Amino acid sequence: MASVLAGGIWNLQGSAITLGSGGGTGNVLLVNGGAVSNVLGGAVTIGSGGALTTFGNSIIVSNGGQWFGGAITVGGGGSYSNFYRFGGLGAASTGVNFSVTVGGNSSPTNFLVVTNATLIVTNGFTLGSGSSNNTVTVEAGGTLNLSNSLFTFGSGLATNNALIVNEG
Repeated sequence: MASVLAGGIWNLQGSAITLGSGGGTGNVLLVNGGAVSNVLGGAVTIGSGGALTTFGNSIIVSNGGQWFGGAITVGGGGSYSNFYRFGGLGAASTGVNFSVTVGGNSSPTNFLVVTNATLIVTNGFTLGSGSSNNTVTVEAGGTLNLSNSLFTFGSGLATNNALIVNEG
């Protein structure tokens, strides 16, 4: 587990991040009151490759945490059951992502939850890109702002993907 705690800033200087690749499981990046910045040029992948042996990886931004930048893919290259949780207990969290894909090619059952937070996506949002059974949930106090971006709901071989707004 890697943590960015209150008052901490992780400046990625345009770098990419991959959590769980080629069989990696249970990897967590926790931003609890801290900030991750300058991910602008970098891709962020939560679960990649592994022909369904890569699963259970997550990024959690909570308790006033902040995230700025990056094209985020939750589940890519055959991974599954990966998680991007934005917000939760404590102070409201804020963030801006360049783009978000929940469920990349052949990567089923991935999740994004936004609660007690504002997440802005500036250049496109895809739910199920050649994959199925992915879920995006916006819960109480959560705002998912697509900022005039294109929203793609299921592309290619994608079925049973769900967008749930529950008091968000």
